[in-house]
Amino acid sequence: MSKNRLQPPSNHVLNFRDVTKDQNPFFLTDDDLMASALVIGGSFHDRASLVIAPILDRLMQLGHSGLLLDSSLASVSRLVERHKQKLVFIGVSDQVHPVNLLDAISPEGLRSMLGSVIGMEGLGGVNDAMLVYGYLKESMRVAPTLADLYEALANPSQTVAAIDRYLQHQAATLPGFMVTEVAINLADPQGLLNVHGSSYSDRVAQAPVNRLLPILNALRPFWVDSRIRNKLCAGGKPLPLKQLVVDRQKTICLDMPSTLFGDASGLVAQALTEAYRQMVAGLTPAEHAAAPGGSKWKSFFVADEGAEYLRKEDLVWFSGSRSGAAINVMGSSSLSALQHKLGESQSKALLGQIRTKIVLPTDDEASLALVRAHELDPQRLLDQTSVATCFIHKAAYPAINGEFNLEPSELSAVAIPSLYAASDMRWVNERFKAATQGWYVIGPQDEIATKAFLQEVHSRLPKGVQNPDLLLSCVKVLPLEGPPGLESLRLALTKAFSSAMDIRHLIFAAGTKDSAFCNALNSPELVKTVQALLKHDHLAGLHLAIGHPQANLLLQGSASKKTTIVELASQVALAITHGAAQ
Repeated sequence: MSKNRLQPPSNHVLNFRDVTKDQNPFFLTDDDLMASALVIGGSFHDRASLVIAPILDRLMQLGHSGLLLDSSLASVSRLVERHKQKLVFIGVSDQVHPVNLLDAISPEGLRSMLGSVIGMEGLGGVNDAMLVYGYLKESMRVAPTLADLYEALANPSQTVAAIDRYLQHQAATLPGFMVTEVAINLADPQGLLNVHGSSYSDRVAQAPVNRLLPILNALRPFWVDSRIRNKLCAGGKPLPLKQLVVDRQKTICLDMPSTLFGDASGLVAQALTEAYRQMVAGLTPAEHAAAPGGSKWKSFFVADEGAEYLRKEDLVWFSGSRSGAAINVMGSSSLSALQHKLGESQSKALLGQIRTKIVLPTDDEASLALVRAHELDPQRLLDQTSVATCFIHKAAYPAINGEFNLEPSELSAVAIPSLYAASDMRWVNERFKAATQGWYVIGPQDEIATKAFLQEVHSRLPKGVQNPDLLLSCVKVLPLEGPPGLESLRLALTKAFSSAMDIRHLIFAAGTKDSAFCNALNSPELVKTVQALLKHDHLAGLHLAIGHPQANLLLQGSASKKTTIVELASQVALAITHGAAQ
């Protein structure tokens, strides 16, 4: 490093070295991020450890606060101890406080959120849900919960009868919001009031339709899962977002792993996003100035795999968030993922609003085309071995366009989240078991190769889940019965698939002395068996861990491939770490 190297400005959030101009430094500041930033490419680990975690660390050091959505929680793992007094977790673990998610969302925000989650095919169901929401809110005099909404929609005839009684008693003082929702529903031939025989409907009652099914499927976990209902559907427990983020400078972090809670995690993320944006948009200049950080304070929205939380109407948010001193940082595996979510024209408009793009190594053609559009050669993103090499385009002044290396950060080694490790190891175990569900290893009867393989996997796991007993209980071993050979292998495979339908990944482990086993793996007959197995919808892939130079196998229905035990152990450990982090 040069002795006269420039020092970063006090408000820097990320440091780079220009690889084409004598390693000159380049810095991104919090002001740059107010024009929004998008991190494309790389693995979830690369984006989290090299870009998102260091940015979060600096933003909180600078006194900023906001909302963090990370499907893997990888960005949080090294921040918990450093900033634990600044983090507030919303989710379902034992240590989070119960809240009512809907209390912080306006009716317009709820409609937008449900429409985004359900999609166009469920638009009629959204209209029905908004009518029911309005009735519940007015009749209960408090914000209903998602569980309340599900219960009412799941019993439509009873709910319509209750709405009728409410309308009869409150007709003279009906709020404008309810007048609008009732009119929308009555104008729809398939509306809830028409289908279920409301006395206010002048239509012949229709046969019930299943248009409520998409929204009921989305809301069902909030009613049937007691963990979700108790923590996120707590009536009378508002989410004081402004008090937490602005007045106390806390950062809200979603802690609801998608591997355990599926689509319910996405709906909660959408709810928090909507609540956060409403809060930021509603801040007055006086309230912003009164924040502990004064005029220098900024709110931030950070989301890895941000395409999951984007909607077409978000273009308005990105175009106006700068005036509200709001920072937006999103990660995405590829530009193609954004185009799939928003459509090509909308994603192009979004890229115009996001002024800073960081492209990590990728083979996604749409992402590489973005690099070529700025007259740079993307070949190094395909060829280079260092994930720290990236391409940056910053349209905000001063404009930057070039190839850089990311500066190493003390947060660059992101481990599996230790959030629950100390107080509730059960959660770590549940995540680990979910990540390894369906992993099976098959090898010769002496199990030397299978045990060696599992030891290699174990040695590569983060310390938070390095538990050999847990690994053996999750990654199941299927030993051969009898001498290793074609028939014993075929018998083992047939037996495995007839008795253990949760098989997702099947690993063949062979040592250097297992010639007979390797010869069986190379036989055309076994390849045919493997090809037949690949037709099973529930089989994600076959893997071969070998220590023998002649072993081979047709993998993934494509070309033959050899992988050493060490190489595959690294891949499996990374997959388990990724899944367990989610």
